[in-house]
Amino acid sequence: MSKRKERDDDYYHNKRRYEDVDDYHRRDRHYDDHNRYNDDHRRDRNREYNDNYRNHQRRSDNRRNYDGRANYGTRAPNAPQKFFDEDTIKKDSEIPPHRNGIQIWNFSDDVPYNIVVSEGSNDIKKTPIPPEIEYRRAQEIVALRSEYEQDCVTILHGMGAPKESFNRWLFEQLAIPKASISTPLDPLLCNPEIVSNSDVIKTEILAEIPSRIRYRYPKQARTSLTSYLREGRSWLAKLKSNEAAHKDDFEKASKYLLDAQQWLNKQPSYADESQLESYKEQLNILKNECSPLFHILVQDNINQICERLAKKAREVIDKMAKLNEQEVKSSKIIVTSADQIVTVTYGDKLDHFNMNVSHYNKLRCLYRKHNECPEDSWESSFHDRLYVLLRRYQTFFGPSDLEGGNFHAALPESGFDLLRRKMEVSQECFASPFNCYFSRFCSAFPDTDVFFGSRGSFFDFDPIEGSFECGPPYTIEVMDRTAEHCIALLKKTEKPLSFIVFVPEWTDTKYGKLMHPDNCEYCVDHFLADKENHKYVTGLQHLAVNTVEKTNQRYWTLPFPTHVYFLQNKAAKEKWPAVDVVAKLKEVMEKH
Repeated sequence: MSKRKERDDDYYHNKRRYEDVDDYHRRDRHYDDHNRYNDDHRRDRNREYNDNYRNHQRRSDNRRNYDGRANYGTRAPNAPQKFFDEDTIKKDSEIPPHRNGIQIWNFSDDVPYNIVVSEGSNDIKKTPIPPEIEYRRAQEIVALRSEYEQDCVTILHGMGAPKESFNRWLFEQLAIPKASISTPLDPLLCNPEIVSNSDVIKTEILAEIPSRIRYRYPKQARTSLTSYLREGRSWLAKLKSNEAAHKDDFEKASKYLLDAQQWLNKQPSYADESQLESYKEQLNILKNECSPLFHILVQDNINQICERLAKKAREVIDKMAKLNEQEVKSSKIIVTSADQIVTVTYGDKLDHFNMNVSHYNKLRCLYRKHNECPEDSWESSFHDRLYVLLRRYQTFFGPSDLEGGNFHAALPESGFDLLRRKMEVSQECFASPFNCYFSRFCSAFPDTDVFFGSRGSFFDFDPIEGSFECGPPYTIEVMDRTAEHCIALLKKTEKPLSFIVFVPEWTDTKYGKLMHPDNCEYCVDHFLADKENHKYVTGLQHLAVNTVEKTNQRYWTLPFPTHVYFLQNKAAKEKWPAVDVVAKLKEVMEKH
């Protein structure tokens, strides 16, 4: 057996992925592992390139931001495969780079903008945010995130915070229409009390107690059962102080663990395919009967974590409100460039970001397109807005290496180009200035993004006519609300309105049921793009190269199928027939 085949077998049999419905819903938790797996394959295919690239690396002293997150960027000039045309990677160039002959963004005035919004829709006010305010907000959010993680360790007897659970909490707040919030509080913490009523953090924590169940393969099933029994006994010992108040639950949980252990003791030491169903049966009994007992035992602990998080978030909001009332002095933004990398630094704070020059040029182009830019004075204001933009998104996604990057992955340029030509799509429902294809888009942070073309949050957007690409972040809560909002908008208008929605094909989801043609009169067509056979553009595409092991990976291979729904009212169905596009879009996605 080849080493490549051995590694593939090891990956598919031992990686913790896709094992049950609960885990299926949280696959985005493993995006980073999958990226590292893809990188491993690329290194094998490009060993010679890697050797050359090591010689190319010269900027090793300026690679991390103050909170430790790594940066990404363009490949070395001598790489065998070029991501961008060399003649378009020039500082101050407004010519978009190309990939396989297609522009990786298209801000041309030749793209017809066919979007009409309802009367009374307010334009977003452009209120510049001082860099010092955004820097202080970053410090507060980093501290809040750290305190939440420490609370999980302390209150849950050493268990760490589930990865991305804090980000999910932030995402859920951003998915709430501002009109439903009496007083929006902070761009990142617009409704922190939602943690008390939401299942997001609670579900994330409960999924890990006492242990996550997986049984895709016989060996994995046996390992999962062994782990569950070990962790279950450990949790009973940790929760001994609760035994008096929950005596029956303790006894029942102990009995289930004992029965499962006795069954396991009678099995051979190695599980084969013939035993898989028996292991599944035992694990399902624990999952459905025993795990809920543990959840009862830790419910008070989890409520305490949520209450403390909401309280501390409110303190951050109050602190930022007082700071906004003061006259703060910001340091100067310093921008330097070398080796196709642009470094944006906030004064003497040592808070800096390394961008590839092509995306620096992209943001310059967007800024000039959407703002009045006197020739002699606009550069300084652009750099202030640029730093605030970079700082906001990195604060949002967190300090960990690669954390949150694929929450805002995007359809490749070949897909956008097709939708623009065939469906007259001219705006994205979910994008950022970094990953947008069109010059107008909806985004998470209108206050920072409006300077670069944002039309506000999609959940506050009220179009009555137009053709849209809609690729929400892969969190259950946001995707559910996206489906609801698209259908509500289609019901309100008789003018042509179309949404082409890209979501993961996960099991038993609310958004999947809402948009499926069996339940949705507006779903005129749909298809599945096969897992491991189509790619998105990574959300970290704009950052600069950090190490040879993390070379610029513009495209990210999806480890699950993508379901594409064409939602149209009657007028849109006649104006933009989906039947002419479905097969071609599937081909473009899987060919990329």
